[in-house]
Amino acid sequence: RLLDLLEREGFIGPADGAKPREILLTSSTPTVFSSSESEEGDEERPPWGQSG
Repeated sequence: RLLDLLEREGFIGPADGAKPREILLTSSTPTVFSSSESEEGDEERPPWGQSG
């Protein structure tokens, strides 16, 4: 599941019943997202939250 993946990667906290999950990643957290498989035609993109 997507939420399990986000929790495992440290983006969100664990489930606590019906309460919302804690967001662990902030816009000030320096994070670079990359794909292990590159497709032809992919263009370089700035990290999330940055325009460029």
